[in-house]
Formats: sequence, C-alpha cells, structure tokens
Amino acid sequence: MGTAFPKEGDGSPPGSARARLLGPRITDDLASLQAQLTRRIVGAVEGNVDAGAAITIWVEGRRPAVARAEQLMGELRSVETPTLAMLVVANRALRAMAA
Repeated sequence: MGTAFPKEGDGSPPGSARARLLGPRITDDLASLQAQLTRRIVGAVEGNVDAGAAITIWVEGRRPAVARAEQLMGELRSVETPTLAMLVVANRALRAMAA
C-alpha cells in the first residue's frame, strides 16, 4: 500500500518561517480535533458503556473515514518530523471524521 500523503512537500523548507508559524497551529488544531472526537464518541452512546465499547460502536458507523485517519496517523508516527503537507492532510481527515 502506498502513502496517503503527497510525495512532494508544500514548498516550505524545513525550519522556514512558514513551517515554524504553521506547524504548531496545525498541531494544536489536531489536538483540539482529537478532544472533540473523544467528546463525540462518549456522547454518542447511551447507558453505562465502557470506553472500548463506545469506541467500537462509534467506529462501526464511520469505518471508511476512520480507516483513512488511522492510515494517516500511522504515517505521521513513522517519520521523525512530519512535513506541513502531512499535518494539513491529517488535519483534514480528522476534521472530516469529526463532521
């Protein structure tokens, strides 16, 4: 299976002013989206359901989006320093999953 991320960078060299400015903002947005998803998962189940069951129930209704996000997150973990392009793609995938 190939990478889900673009092969080429976003045109900003690592360490550039653009990368230093946008990288932390995108990373913060990713963390915010993860928190939002957690709240949605917990809120989507009724009754006394453990966390694992709540996640399973939520994921089953969103399998394609979850699979894409899992692939992207795996690719982010596989590199020492993600590029801006990688962060933007991951951000969009999580945002789509949260919608």
